[in-house]
Formats: sequence, structure tokens, C-alpha cells
Amino acid sequence: MCTVSFVAYRTQVYLTSNRDEKQTRARAIPPAPLHTASGTLLFPRDPVAGGTWIAVKDTGDAAVLLNGALYPHQPAPPYRQSRGLVILHILKREDPYTFLVQYNCTGIEPFTLILFTRKQLYEYRWDGVEKFVTHLDATKSYLWSSATLYSPEVMGKRKRWFDEWLINNPEPTQQQITRFHRFAGDGDAANDLFMNRNNETYTGSISSIAINENSIKMNYWDAMENTGFISESGSYSNVV
Repeated sequence: MCTVSFVAYRTQVYLTSNRDEKQTRARAIPPAPLHTASGTLLFPRDPVAGGTWIAVKDTGDAAVLLNGALYPHQPAPPYRQSRGLVILHILKREDPYTFLVQYNCTGIEPFTLILFTRKQLYEYRWDGVEKFVTHLDATKSYLWSSATLYSPEVMGKRKRWFDEWLINNPEPTQQQITRFHRFAGDGDAANDLFMNRNNETYTGSISSIAINENSIKMNYWDAMENTGFISESGSYSNVV
């Protein structure tokens, strides 16, 4: 939920997420398909609230969520619903973007949602009071870090790592991007992309989606269990 990259290369895009979580949080359920009227979704699931932080549909629509919006906020539970349900609600729709901009966020904790739909890229932030929607250039690459965990200075440092990585990897693959999410940093465990703060908050998994004109692929690695998942094709017929 807390570090996300979007990488565009030729006709392919990659959406990758490091889920940073508290040690007390329940282990996520590995990705599984969900058939809906508008297509089949694939996503890992939070076993408590039933939502997710990253999902892709066999149409090529995909979304990923980070905790927090523009600035750190003070949690004020109880909330009406989990942020992780927003992704499922919008991707079940034929037109996820229109549904998202009309979405009622009242009573939901602040979040940032990255949506790739119909080959367009959007950044949507909810700060608890206002919505901020930005239409991004889907031919460029971006990195986001959660405002709830990382200061502006650390965000800037991480962005520099990402820019350097893009220069050194002009023809990026999903494997290379996943390695960046696993190993990028300067040895500061609290703020490296694969982070660990005194074993209380740490990166629990890395999820990566690759979308091109002919196929969709999701890779998922549970760092705590050291187990992986790979799916290929929009039908997810060979999910393992």
C-alpha cells in the first residue's frame, strides 16, 4: 500500500506495489480471480475487511492504493468502510474512472488511488474533506510513496533512486522492476523501498502487474512466507 511505481515502455505498462504493514496485521490472502458482470478481477485480499490494495481486470483496467493523501493525517476511526474496498467497487464497473470521480468518500480514511483504465492514467487523492484528481501522461513513469510513512525529504530521495534506475534500465522488464522494489535504497532499513522499522512496520509483499495489448500478468511475492504467485493471460485460466 505504501510504495507504488508506474512504468511505461512501448506498448506495455507495469504497475507495482510494496505493501508496508504493521506486524499485527493479518496475512493477506494470495491473488485469486473474482468474476463480475463487467469482467474478471484478480487481486490479493485483506482477510479482515475484504478489500485489496492492488487489482487488475481482464479488460486491462488496473488500480493500486496507498494510505494517506497529500500529508500525514491523524486516524479517526470508526470509518464507514475500508479504503481497500474502493478498488473493488470501481473496477467492477464498465467505466471505472467515471464511477471513481463520483464516488462517495465520506467516512473513508484518506488515501491515494492510481487508476489505469482505457490506456489512461489517473491519480486520485482523498484527504478526508476534498478530492484531488489529476490526469497523468500514461507514456511516462512515476513513483509514489505513502504520506503516512515517508517525509517529503525521503520521498524525494526515493524519487531520485527511481529516476536513476530508469536511466540504467532503458528497456525495463517486470523482473527488473520487481528487483528495484526489492533492493533499491541506501542501507537505511526504515526508508529503503523494501523497508523494516524495528520489525513493527515492514514490507510484507510485492505485487506487480504487467499489461500489454496481448496479455495481462500479475506477480505476487509474500515476503514473510517467501511464497510466490504468477498468473498469465486475461482469463487467468492458469492461475497457480
